[in-house]
Amino acid sequence: MLERVETPPVVVVAPDRRRQGTNALLVCPAGLIEYDFGPGSFQRHCKRAREAGARLEILELPSLALDMDLPEDLELVGESLEGLEEEHD
Repeated sequence: MLERVETPPVVVVAPDRRRQGTNALLVCPAGLIEYDFGPGSFQRHCKRAREAGARLEILELPSLALDMDLPEDLELVGESLEGLEEEHD
């Protein structure tokens, strides 16, 4: 994410896998937009970046796509961990 802030102003957003929430947010300069949480935060961050005239970078990162507060995402994490264990056996 850090390589995306070479030319500010920029807002870099990594959404959850449903593109509803924000799982990582990098804003340069800091405080350029209001930070938000919860359902719909991804869309709100994108809107605020555009309104601020900042370059918007959306990063779809599998490593940041899961929400630990959702049971189905926890199951996916468990399946991933099981796969890693099998690889090392």
